[in-house]
This record gives sequence, C-alpha cells and structure tokens, in this order.
Amino acid sequence: MGFAVVFLLLSLGLAPAAMGQTAPPPFRICYFSLNNEKEFQETKKFVDRLNRSSPRKIEVTEYQDSTGDAKPEESFQRLVESGVECDGLVISGHHTGAWGGKRAKGGSLSLDFMETLACDPKHKAWFERVHALWLQGCRTLGIGEIRADERDSDAVSADFHTQRVGDVREEDHLQQGFSDLNMEFSATLDQDNPLSSRYLRLFPRSTVFGWTRTAPGEKSHSERSLLYHMAHIARRISKEDKFPENPESFSPKAAEAYFLALRLAIDDLHGRRGDCEDLLVGSWLDHGTPGKSKGYGFNNPDLNAHRALQRNSNPQLERARRLDCLFRKGRSKEELHEALSEALRDRRSIGLTFNSIFEALQRLKREGQAELLKEVQEKLRGSAVLQAFLSEKLASRQLGVLRKIDYYAFSREMWDRSDARAEDQIRAAAMSQLLVPLRNANDYDRRDYKQTLMESLSKHGLVTKEFLGALVDSPKADYDALGLVAQFIGASKHPIEGASEILRKIVDSPKAGNYAHSHAAWAIGESKHPIEGAAEMLRKIVDSPLADGFVLEDTAQAIASSKFPIEGAAEILRKIVNSPKADAIVLSDVCLAIGNSKSPIEGAAEILKKTMDSPKADVIVFSNAARAIGSSKFPIEGASEILRKIVDSPKADEAMFSNAARAIGSSKFPIEGASAMLRRIVDSPKADGYVLERAAMAIGESEHPIEEATEILRKIVDSPKAGSKELISVAWIIGASKHPIEGAAEMLRKIVDSPKAGSKELISVAWIIGGSKSPIEGESEILKKIVDSPKMDNESLADLADQIRSFRRPLPEADAILQRIEERRRGR
Repeated sequence: MGFAVVFLLLSLGLAPAAMGQTAPPPFRICYFSLNNEKEFQETKKFVDRLNRSSPRKIEVTEYQDSTGDAKPEESFQRLVESGVECDGLVISGHHTGAWGGKRAKGGSLSLDFMETLACDPKHKAWFERVHALWLQGCRTLGIGEIRADERDSDAVSADFHTQRVGDVREEDHLQQGFSDLNMEFSATLDQDNPLSSRYLRLFPRSTVFGWTRTAPGEKSHSERSLLYHMAHIARRISKEDKFPENPESFSPKAAEAYFLALRLAIDDLHGRRGDCEDLLVGSWLDHGTPGKSKGYGFNNPDLNAHRALQRNSNPQLERARRLDCLFRKGRSKEELHEALSEALRDRRSIGLTFNSIFEALQRLKREGQAELLKEVQEKLRGSAVLQAFLSEKLASRQLGVLRKIDYYAFSREMWDRSDARAEDQIRAAAMSQLLVPLRNANDYDRRDYKQTLMESLSKHGLVTKEFLGALVDSPKADYDALGLVAQFIGASKHPIEGASEILRKIVDSPKAGNYAHSHAAWAIGESKHPIEGAAEMLRKIVDSPLADGFVLEDTAQAIASSKFPIEGAAEILRKIVNSPKADAIVLSDVCLAIGNSKSPIEGAAEILKKTMDSPKADVIVFSNAARAIGSSKFPIEGASEILRKIVDSPKADEAMFSNAARAIGSSKFPIEGASAMLRRIVDSPKADGYVLERAAMAIGESEHPIEEATEILRKIVDSPKAGSKELISVAWIIGASKHPIEGAAEMLRKIVDSPKAGSKELISVAWIIGGSKSPIEGESEILKKIVDSPKMDNESLADLADQIRSFRRPLPEADAILQRIEERRRGR
C-alpha cells in the first residue's frame, strides 16, 4: 500500500523532489475546540515547524470564540457563513451526542444543529468542501455494533450515561442539563442511525476519524492525537516502513515526510483521494492499537474511521442524506409525501430517517399545519414496518427514558392503542431514574431532570396509583423522591386514586425530612381535589421536631391557598404562631392564611393580635394583618381594634398605612371608626402620595359609607404631597363612589385650579363629569374653566371635545362649550 501511495504522490508532484516548485494557495485546518485549547496549540506548533520548509503553506485557525458569551452554535455558524474553506476540520471537546466543555461558555454544539445548517442550500458547499474530519471526543462515532454479551451492560444504556456524565457536569464544564444529556445519549448509542453514518452524511466528501468509547483525555495528552496520526501516515508511506522523528520536535528532513503525511490527510489529490483513504484509515487505527502505536499513540483501541460517503458507494446513506433535508426543510405536501414513500420502503431506511420524520411531525404541530399533519400521519399509520421498528426501539436500552416516552406517545397516537408491556418498561426505566439519590442538597440539575421526567410521564398519562405507591414504598426512596411525588399530587389536574393515603405515607416516612414535608403541605394547599385527613397531616408536619421556618411557612400557605375547608385550621395556625421557629415571614403567612381561608378561622382576631405582639413582628406582619381583614370572606371580631393598633403603632410607615386604608376599602364588613383612621392616616407626616391615593381609593371602593368622606378627600387635595396621580384618584372617587360625596363640585374646581393639574388631569375631571349619573353642581362652569386653561393645547382640546360628545347624559351648555373649544383651537 505504501509504495502505491508513493507512486501517487510522485505522479501528482507531491513527493519531496517537487518541493522546490512555486507555492500554491495554503491548505487550511479549521479547529473548533470546546474544551482543551492545547489540541489546537500543539497542531499549530507542529504546522509552524512544517511551514519553515514546506512548498505549500498550511494555516491552522481556531474558530470557537471563548473570549465572551458566544454560543458554540453561533460561532460554528459564523465559520460556515464566513466564506472560509476548510480542507480539514477538527471538532474537539466533551461529547454526549452534543459537544461541550470549558471553552463552550454559552451552551453546546449539537449534531442536529449542524445537520439543519447543512440542509440550507447556501451552506451545502461548505460541508462538502471538507476532506478530513477529526472528531476528538468520547463516542463521537457512536459505540459501534453492540455484541450479544453487551446488551445488558450499563455501557449501552442511555439512562446510565445520563447519570454518569451528569455527576461530572461541573467538572467537565457542560452546559447541558440531565434532560438534554438523556436525549443526546439516545442519539449517541443509536444502532439504527449511528453517529458515524450521520457525520458521513453531514460531510459527504470527508474521511471521518473518531472514537467509539472513551477517548483520550487531557491527562493522556489528547492534544497529540492528530500529530500521532500524521506519524503513522508518514510511517506507512516511507520506503523503510519507519516512523520519522518525534512529531513534537523534528528536523527539516523529517518535515518533508510530515508535510506529505498532512497533505495526504487533507488534500483532495486532484480527485484521487480515494486511492489513499485506506491508508489514512489504517494509520488512524494504528495510533490507538496496542502494539502498533510504537510510542506514537494511545493504548486505546476504542476508535474507528470511515472512508468518505461519496467515495464509498452506499445508496442507503446517500438517500438518507437527501431525505433528512426534505424532512427538515420540506414544506409542501408533495415533498413530504415523496420523502415518506422512500423512507418507509424498508426497516433500514426507517432507522436512518426516523429522527427526522419525528422532528418533522413536531414542526408541523408547532406551525399549526393540521391538514398536512393529518395526511402525513395517515401515511405513517399504514406502515407495519414502522410499527415493528417502534416496538423494538421502545424495548432498547440505547433509547433514553425521555425519548422512549415521546416515541411511545407517538406510537399510541398513531395506531390508537396502548401497549401495556411498553408502558411497564417505561415506568420501570423512569422509576430507576427517579430513585437515583441527589448528591447533595444543591443538586438542582438532577432534581430538575426528575421533575421533567415526572411531567413527561404525567403529560402522556403514564403515572398510575401503583407507580406512585411503588415509588414511595421503595427502600431507595429518599426525601427528594417523596417530595417529588407530593409535588405531583398537588399539581395534578385529575383526581389521583389513593392520593390521601400516599401523602399520609410521605408525611409519616422517617426519610421525609423538611423537604418532603414542605412539598406535602404544598400539595394539600394546591390540590384541585379534596385531600382526606389534610388537617391531621398538617398538624403532624407542624409538630415534627424537624419543622423549620420554611415548613411552617408552607403549612400556613397551604391553609391560605386550599380550595377546600381545612378542619382545625385555627389550631394549626396557633401552633405555627407559638413555634419558636416562626419568624416574621411565617407570621406574615399566618395573617394571609386567615385572610384567604375558604372557611371561618375560629379566634382569627386573637391569632392576628398574637402575630402583631410577637417581638419578631415587622412592618410586613402588620401590613399582612391589615390585608387579612380586607380580604377575609368572614367577619373578624375586633377587626377595627386591630386596624387601629396598626395605624397607631410607632412602627407604622407608608406600607402599613396604605394596607390599613386598603383594608378599610375592601372589607366586606363595616369597620367601626373607619373615618377616624383614614383621617389619622392622611394627617400623618409619614403619609406620601401613594398613601394618600390609597386613602382616597378606600372611600371610593368601600361597600359601607365613610363618615366625613368629603373632609378626608379635601385634605388629600389640599395636601402638599398630593401630586397629579392623587388628584386623578380623587376625581375618580367623586365619579365612581358608591355613596354620595358632599361638595363634589368644590373639589373638582380645586383640582382644576391646582398648579399640579396638567391637561391629563383636566380631561379626567371632564370624564368624571360626563360619567356622572346625575348633574354635578356648576359642571358647565368647571368645563369652561378647563377649556380656557392655558394647559390645554390643540390636541388636548380635541380630546376634550370627543369626551363631551360622548357624555352619557345631555349637558345643557354642551353646544356652547364645544363652540368655545373650536374657537380656542382656531386661536380666537
């Protein structure tokens, strides 16, 4: 083989004897390093040494931008769209089915993304220009064919690798979450559409070099891999079948051999590259094969290489490449029908294209193309081969549980029937993932994955009473698994048989801890269906010696948000208030529970007073006590006394005042002494504009007459702290109050005369007059003052005219006022 290649080199003028010829344009090796910058650096140093004597220069450039927040996919797209032509392309990093690492700050580079990019006609030529592709990462060419003795091994399980790699996400600087990893490993381990075939279709004129299991890492000096490959090519084409000097340090004589090796690896060779591909492939394999590397390689046989697709006739892969793009980009009925007819012809074609078919269906759903989607589904429904293919996939350990759920939902929808065996397999796989313990309390990524998995199971109706029960009863169930089940029960839109018993088991479990107890309380509060024994469970949660502030807070919130009465809620709230662990936040939530409870809270006033008397009570506690009075559906004995205590408190500030005023306005029951409290609020030097506005709104919103309302509103209008917003509020109150406001006309005139009132406020006064059901004394005079105001420009006057024309009742002097507006607009 070596002599044949030497003959080829000589015939093309590539051998050492021809090195004095005029230098043609440089070759270019493009690097996309997502983890280890040393790989690019070592190749750059190697090439720099070659360029000192090479007849044709070689450029090595890094294209992954790691200086800012650029996402790898954005960087890769920039490379493709830059016009730069790459003879060789090196992609390196941690590989899970997508590429990541410490230099990939903004995400990952997925194969799906590159495939979609390549299907764009304007990018097609770029991918076809690459002659050599090095994929430097674990399992970049898939895992090869799975042997019979490997089928039960964790090494071929997507779910296993999800957890394995998920444990080292931070160390490997991976941006993907567990859910992403689960999907990516489904692609990495795929036997029907292996990564090797996908990369061959993506770069159809490229020889592809990669790894099938664990690739060398930084500690093994992975940066030398490409250099060792060159050393083995050089050995194979030498007459003596010997390695040249060390590729990390060599003489000008050895540089000739290395230049020829590198050119052989990345040059098209005037269309005769196919004559030497076996040598390139063999050299790559040698650098990982024990006994053949001779010090220039790794003791790692888990690698492979493939001849280029366009030089290694494979009609099925060629067809799959074309169909992939039709499914990704096709929009017409004809295109998709033609693609489906070809894809469904046999099992092999289905295996190579099913991912693209599945994504095409999701795209049609997103785009709302219901009619075309229905036609595509009908065509798929008629394929018995597809049905058999999906049954096999669902039983495969290479398919991650999230993808299994998607495929099963697709299958069930397609053929309108359930498969009990497949559902049991999915639930078993999900159970295994849900019971993997958290590494620590901050293992949020794994927790998010479990929640995503539960949501997916729920979405497709795969969660049963038995499944939840088995999860809770499992000896492997920790506080996180118990909390997850409780959270699921609380969020479920449909009744769950035995939900109360399952929650009771969670609360009683010695493994529950605060986390599961908090989620059980949350479930009781959020459940859309009655929980039998809810009060007993909440009491147990509060009485637990482990109950901390968060648990107490969630318990109070459960009473506040529960859609069903909780028997003994008052006793539970008392226990919470009396707990030494109850802080201001907990006390505030107790107040809100009283205000929002769906049933009366016995002794509510006493509990509210206790929260306010606590040395831990702060402004928020007092404010929420006021809000409880304002929002309660049931009368609270002594509510007036509590509000008076809030208003008179030395702690009273703007928040407490505004919430007390809000409570007076929104209370469904009369508040004794309301007007005195509102006066106290308005007169306080702490009252700002917002407090004044809330006091005014209380008068307008109250179902019960407020004595001396006019005097209070007058105080607000006259206050130096009242701005334009407060003036508008008073005007609105005059027009919208449920009770008559004495002296309304006088206050409207005050607002119109106020230096703080602008055109917006003046027009609001006109709107109040027009909306009033009965005439306001002196309303025409007020409107004329508005028309004559220098604050009204032409646009404001036009708006005022429109207001007057739309008044709900006739205005005696309307025509004269409109005439006055018209004259002002004309400048008369």
